[in-house]
Amino acid sequence: MNVNRYLPHYADGAVPQFVENDMFTTVVPLSKGTQKTKAGSQKSSQKILEILREQPKTTIQELASSLAISDRAIKKHISNLKDQGRLRRIGPDKGGHWEVVDREDGGGSQ
Repeated sequence: MNVNRYLPHYADGAVPQFVENDMFTTVVPLSKGTQKTKAGSQKSSQKILEILREQPKTTIQELASSLAISDRAIKKHISNLKDQGRLRRIGPDKGGHWEVVDREDGGGSQ
């Protein structure tokens, strides 16, 4: 096990903790930057809306590439935005486009 190899990516100099009871456990502390936040998720959703407002035919793969997050994360954001009534798909998956719904209240779908 080479914990020290991965530690700089997670803990910025923190020391891992090795615990041996009935099972052997390694605890690697996380730095603040590696924890997911609601604000970070909202930023990604906002960036998705900005891109789709400018380029409605942008694909999920293109969004993922430009935001440096996974296709799955993009799909989750899009699903949430559709549930909030802030984004709508017009036409089929191939050949269709996105429509950003600008509403003061960010209300539900029609």
